[in-house]
Amino acid sequence: MRKITVVLIAMFMLLACAGCGTDSNDEEQGKVIKLRMTSSLSEAGIYSQGMKAWAAELEKRTNGQVVVDQMTWSGTIVKADHNLEGIRDGLVDVAFISATNHPTKTPLTTALIPSFSSDFSGAGAAQQELWQTVPELKEEWAKWKVVPVAWFNGYGANLYTNFKVDPDAGKPLANQNLFATGAQTPVFVENLGGVPTTMPSGDIFVAMQKGTINGIAGIAPFALSSNKFGEVTNYVIDYRYTGNSMWTGIAFNQDVYNSLPDSAKKVIEEIADIPAQVCDQAFQEQAMAGYKIVQDKGGTLVQLTPEQAAKWHRMINPESLWEKNLKAAEAAGHKNVRELLQKELQIMKDYEAQHPHKTVLEQFLEQKR
Repeated sequence: MRKITVVLIAMFMLLACAGCGTDSNDEEQGKVIKLRMTSSLSEAGIYSQGMKAWAAELEKRTNGQVVVDQMTWSGTIVKADHNLEGIRDGLVDVAFISATNHPTKTPLTTALIPSFSSDFSGAGAAQQELWQTVPELKEEWAKWKVVPVAWFNGYGANLYTNFKVDPDAGKPLANQNLFATGAQTPVFVENLGGVPTTMPSGDIFVAMQKGTINGIAGIAPFALSSNKFGEVTNYVIDYRYTGNSMWTGIAFNQDVYNSLPDSAKKVIEEIADIPAQVCDQAFQEQAMAGYKIVQDKGGTLVQLTPEQAAKWHRMINPESLWEKNLKAAEAAGHKNVRELLQKELQIMKDYEAQHPHKTVLEQFLEQKR
């Protein structure tokens, strides 16, 4: 009888311990993973809307296991030109990224931004295919311990001025001062006869208001409403061959990403397209709102004809604007960068052929008519 009692006690203890182990595992599985996310952009911007939608969907689809519990904006933690270092050094877990903010640090990615080549409607398709088929792209970001998990689609820019632009003039921007930043937009302005000027983005509105500058180049039309540029703009010109926003997205610190459970990584893969979808809708709505601001104040909206746009394209000479970035990528060891760029351009061209569309300005003008 004593032996039976001992055996029963031992079995009870084993079951109790097994129960304790199960509770511990369940607790670990149910542990909430909290992430810190930041962006150098304002919270009201369209990219920020995409990031917030991504964070909400991540929490929803992981049933609350992975939560972005801290969001900061406007570069309060990581400045735009140091977002790679901020992610790498663990200042944040997730951040907004853009190759245009650090062209020398990601030379291959930067060389694959063919600005002023098209309206960029096929940019998303091109980015997705190249990201999945060109391992050097992922390796370039991995050197900074950065793991991009979502890319926004490319967005085109318009031209905003306080002077009347003659689309058929030899130099449409002759001797006018325009805000232009980055590596390519200032050359774009110069090739059209203008004088590029740079300044902090927060100063653009007042500079236009005071006449310190006469125009703005290289900025998407949603800024007419989100940044209130429409209030100080008299002319908007859509020149069709546009676009300067590619390889912009959301990224993790590598260690943080690797520490996530596989189930969370699967969700992150599933929601990769959501930020772009949200931003596309916001871009359309805010651009339309911006055009309305200009029109309501008596401004003029100009859509170049395909023939006029082709003339501007020859003056802009986009291939010459890409050359510096192509040479920088080759110097970094990417000898096939020109072939990759041609592949990207072909993907975009094929996409545009399969998805014929009108510019946002054309759509706005048709609605008004």
